[in-house]
Amino acid sequence: MPRDPGPAATVRAAALGAGLLIAQQVAAKVVRDAFYLSQFPVTTLPLALGASAGLSFVAVAALSRTMARRPPARLLPPLLWGSAFLLVGEWGLSFVAPRAAAALLYLHVATFGATLVSAYWSLLNERFDPHSARRAMGTIGTGASLGGVLGGARTWRVAGLVRVPTLLLGLAALLALCALAIRGLGAARSAAEPPPPLPEARGPLRWRLFAQIPYLRSLAALIALCAFIEALLDYAFNAAAVARFAHGEALVGFFAAFHTASGLLALLVQAALVRSSLTRLGLAGTLATHPLGVAVLAGAVVAAPRMGTIVALRAAEAVLRHST
Repeated sequence: MPRDPGPAATVRAAALGAGLLIAQQVAAKVVRDAFYLSQFPVTTLPLALGASAGLSFVAVAALSRTMARRPPARLLPPLLWGSAFLLVGEWGLSFVAPRAAAALLYLHVATFGATLVSAYWSLLNERFDPHSARRAMGTIGTGASLGGVLGGARTWRVAGLVRVPTLLLGLAALLALCALAIRGLGAARSAAEPPPPLPEARGPLRWRLFAQIPYLRSLAALIALCAFIEALLDYAFNAAAVARFAHGEALVGFFAAFHTASGLLALLVQAALVRSSLTRLGLAGTLATHPLGVAVLAGAVVAAPRMGTIVALRAAEAVLRHST
């Protein structure tokens, strides 16, 4: 029977796993963008974004259906190891077909990125009861934020030392470390008798609920709008980066420095401003700072379309999204 670690050890393992996973996600996005833009013109990026969005939607929908029958503690480790082996395969493919490897990596990161994060937070929701979760999530969230900063900083540090495809091995290693770090998180639930599965809602029932509840429609519209804005900003940001830094290791260094700085700023905003903003503005007002801030800075970009204003707009969007 698996041994259940103590509460403190469980929280530490969860925070470490979150830090490693988010570090890998940030570094993977840096390497993905730099590798793709080194092999393809930036004008192909909208097609890649559309294809990756479609694959991500299908992957998250499939994950939701699978987790109705299989607990996250059993589902997440195979996903982590599978993604790690795919990265190693893409590294090998880069020696003989770098363009194919870059395209596969772009789709791979989009498909597994949202899936792994969703499965990890589902594991945490299953592992911690509501009472202990209130105390644990602060520590876990801090670990995730620090992981994002360190993932960007580490990639920035090694950007000029190795070829871009070689960084895929480091991404695979981070996933392997995350899989090892979370081995004990499902121990208590695995040791106990599993709860009976909840009946899965049928497709027509889900759509009927969506049509009848205005809150769900508003939430879906907000998420879609934010995703669309992020995609537009990503395209403008990547186009400006390619025009300034060309290809290869220089792009990795720029993207990594950007994500390190924006992650650090988001961490500082979370610590210094979010609590007071929730007190003064409330939840709705705090959430509204994201689109309002982006709208104001977008006007500045229209008035002065330079590299500096585009980077500032993309950084502000990232900081506000991760903070609010």
